[in-house]
Amino acid sequence: MITGRGAIVCRMLPCLALLAGLLLFAALWIGGAHDLYFALFRLLGVPAWPFPFLDTHGELAVIECHRRGIDVYLTNPCDALGRVHVYTPLWFRFGVLPIDTGWTPQVGFGLALAFAVSLLLLPPGRDKRAAGVICAAALSPAVGFAVERGNADLLMFILAALAAAIALRRLPTRLLAFPIVLLATGLKVYPATLLVLALRERLALCLATATLSLAALLAYAVSNAAALREMLAVLPAGNPFIYTLGAPNLSGGLGVLFGWPPLVLAGVQEALLIAAIIAAARRVAVLRPAAGALTPAETVSLMVGAVLILGCFGMGQSGEYRAVHLLFVLPPLLALAGLPGRAGRIARFTLWVILLQLWGDLATAPLFDRVGTNRGGAATDTAVMTLLWLVRELAWWWIATVLLALLLALVPDLRCLAALRRRAGGGAGGAQGGRKADRPCGARPCGDRP
Repeated sequence: MITGRGAIVCRMLPCLALLAGLLLFAALWIGGAHDLYFALFRLLGVPAWPFPFLDTHGELAVIECHRRGIDVYLTNPCDALGRVHVYTPLWFRFGVLPIDTGWTPQVGFGLALAFAVSLLLLPPGRDKRAAGVICAAALSPAVGFAVERGNADLLMFILAALAAAIALRRLPTRLLAFPIVLLATGLKVYPATLLVLALRERLALCLATATLSLAALLAYAVSNAAALREMLAVLPAGNPFIYTLGAPNLSGGLGVLFGWPPLVLAGVQEALLIAAIIAAARRVAVLRPAAGALTPAETVSLMVGAVLILGCFGMGQSGEYRAVHLLFVLPPLLALAGLPGRAGRIARFTLWVILLQLWGDLATAPLFDRVGTNRGGAATDTAVMTLLWLVRELAWWWIATVLLALLLALVPDLRCLAALRRRAGGGAGGAQGGRKADRPCGARPCGDRP
């Protein structure tokens, strides 16, 4: 493992590479070289919009129209595409700021810059090769898609990275991670999975934190029930072939291709979920001892990335933008990939699958679109594209299965659950057959022993 100046370089490389890319594209756009701007995005496979930061524009349009008294869950004339609001009403609180759609370039670019800087909060690669892999992922088309659109999931990544970094601090500072998690949850719901960080605390603090957090979320849901019902009514359904990730994609796509009825598709979906859970459970015994090689920062990063990806994957279809959360799991997977034996082989294979998804998924989206629409092309072409789409979806299932296995390997030894297990076992010793109970401050004394 590199230390000193080398470790600093490994930490900074992905951030600097992404900042360089941002500045390049900004210079092309501001300098009027729009043809080259779009050509470079096409080369990456990113479907660039006629103007940068379309999704940032959409959220600013929501804020602007809500400020005018318009119900943006029903109509949104402030948006260039007329898109209605599909997120929570907490976004309306940004209306106190003097911003509207005219601020799209500034807010979008500021969000992109903040996202690039937030990569400094991730654990660094343990050597230059690992740093290079993380850098390649940060420059991938999937990440570029989120940045080019200025999507709100960049903000979710920033908040998650902040929460993960703060969770590694001493008490009481690390408790500030939970208000950040609540803010992210209030904005986009799925970051509620980050409450898993409470399991790293001692039992009493874990229960108190979880109770207060869930009470706050419940109070928010009750006080905004009407708006949340409007939100649920307008949630969009994605195309299972392009620009989405999620467990329903495979069964939904098979339904489109073969005309299977909903009952059969539900059975396929249930069978896939059961098979993934069984496969993950079978790998826990292999991965649990190997997880002891991770540093506290790598462990937290793995937990954060795993619960975010699993939440997005399992809860339904999500935009391709949310693949950015795979950046959290790369440093720990790279650390595990250096281990001998089966755990190392699983980690290495999963790394390749993730990189192929980040680089190949978006670039081949137009081809996959032809699978679903059956446009243009001979039967042989359609068969090849169907096979490619099937491989892509199975790759996502592999990623989800391995992340679930790693999460199951980590969670039992966290302080809260380890304490519960000791109590259930009549005070018997700690985590037998696994790692020592995770300490939020790593190997150093935390100064908050019970």
